[in-house]
Amino acid sequence: MKTPNPTPLNLKLATGTDVAFVAATVATEPRRFSGIANSGRPFVLGDINMVVDFEGIQYKAKTAVLVDHSGGRIAGVAELSVTADGLLASGTLLGNEHGQAVAAASDEGFPWEMSAYVQAARYEELLSGATATVNGHEVSGPMLIMRDCTIREVSFMPTAGPMCAAAVFSATKPTAFISTKAIILLM
Repeated sequence: MKTPNPTPLNLKLATGTDVAFVAATVATEPRRFSGIANSGRPFVLGDINMVVDFEGIQYKAKTAVLVDHSGGRIAGVAELSVTADGLLASGTLLGNEHGQAVAAASDEGFPWEMSAYVQAARYEELLSGATATVNGHEVSGPMLIMRDCTIREVSFMPTAGPMCAAAVFSATKPTAFISTKAIILLM
């Protein structure tokens, strides 16, 4: 049995995905990235099983890319889309100190992770033993299904928990790292 709840939820969620960056082919071009910001698969927050429903998800044509979910640390801009792999973020790093710091740290081998700030207008409680299909996958209760979601921003994180993506940058060619959660390619 499902129990709808109109209470909004505001969460910063990470995916279990590897991330890679690649330098621009021309020195004047910004570094590009592309990756899965949220897999759309169930995750555990504290002791609560949750999943973000991509049906009706909303986001701006250009979405902020921050460092550590800090509005004062703007690192880039991304376009979002829902794919079979999850919520895809593709964009560019800014030439400012934060975008350059993310790239420089990665060039030195720092394993950046990614996280998405998701606001749910409502959630649905899936009771123990009940099932539902979310993002094409069957989920089982107990679980909270985040509905009518809005993506506020995506972030590069030094650490974001067990559901996060590790980031590795390459200065020569695009590199895809595949995990069981998602695929992220940064160019």
